[in-house]
Amino acid sequence: MSQADKRCVLLVDNDEDALKLYGDMLAEYEYNVLVARDGQEALQLFLEHHPHVVVTDVHMPEMNGEELFHQIMAVAPDTKVIFITGWSDIAAATRLVKSGAFDYLDKPVSLIHLVGVIKN
Repeated sequence: MSQADKRCVLLVDNDEDALKLYGDMLAEYEYNVLVARDGQEALQLFLEHHPHVVVTDVHMPEMNGEELFHQIMAVAPDTKVIFITGWSDIAAATRLVKSGAFDYLDKPVSLIHLVGVIKN
């Protein structure tokens, strides 16, 4: 796999409004933003573009965020995966962070906070 693009962020959410909102904000900060509406589409984009950061919802059709996370970690364990979810679950958050997720944020996520987390 080629080196990850540190200015490339893959956004994954089945909520079109969230994709537009977060995508527009990240573009203003000069990130190259890729968007996917489910985990399968996201995995394909990930393997093609090698983004440094993936921001994914947890609950999605086809392949959920946790499955996507494990697929990404299997091929690129240095990727920063940030979960955003409207379904707060402390046990899931703890499990995912212990498994290597970079962060787990509850929706609604402040756009400035999200940019700050991505910059880290």
